[in-house]
Amino acid sequence: MHKKDLQETAAHIKACDLSRPYYYICYSTQEGAEVYAAVRHLQEAGANLWIDTEANLMQGDGYNSSIFAALRAKNCCGMIFFMSQAAMTSAQCAKEMAYLKSEPFLADHDAQFPIIIVEMEEIPEHDDEVWVEGLLYQKYQADQLSPAESERIQKYRDKYNAKIGRMTTKFHVAESILPFLLAHERGRIAYDAANRADELKRLMTY
Repeated sequence: MHKKDLQETAAHIKACDLSRPYYYICYSTQEGAEVYAAVRHLQEAGANLWIDTEANLMQGDGYNSSIFAALRAKNCCGMIFFMSQAAMTSAQCAKEMAYLKSEPFLADHDAQFPIIIVEMEEIPEHDDEVWVEGLLYQKYQADQLSPAESERIQKYRDKYNAKIGRMTTKFHVAESILPFLLAHERGRIAYDAANRADELKRLMTY
């Protein structure tokens, strides 16, 4: 999908109602077309969702300020992670996951904050650890992060959560995300599930 078409699709996503419980969407923009379509379908079915589209980003605030405020809000009752190689090697997704262990977040949320995983590609046996340590290690262990990505992670480390590990490769990013999935998973939609949207809505408890 062309960038203009993607922006038009995103423009049809409704703003999240922050006065009611909602789920936060964590994803890679490389899968934007599929994720936006899923969000629209779920919204039409009554789901209250926060995703980083223009309707939800706060005017005048920086991008990270907006997304972390959405995660920290007491009405944010869980995260939906659209899981793929792109998402697992995304510095932005890693920062969003790491924020779940930051002091500002834990001041308002239980340490067992739930994550629902939506597989965007086939994960053999649904075994995330084997997938990361196998395929993702082989593909990304020598794939260096760009200077811009490294700088963003370092700024986050300094400002929000000094516990985040130093990362130099995309495999390091995947390796940093994995423990959050293992600790927080509260449901999963398989890549080959017949009614993915219906299954996802069933798993979303407010």
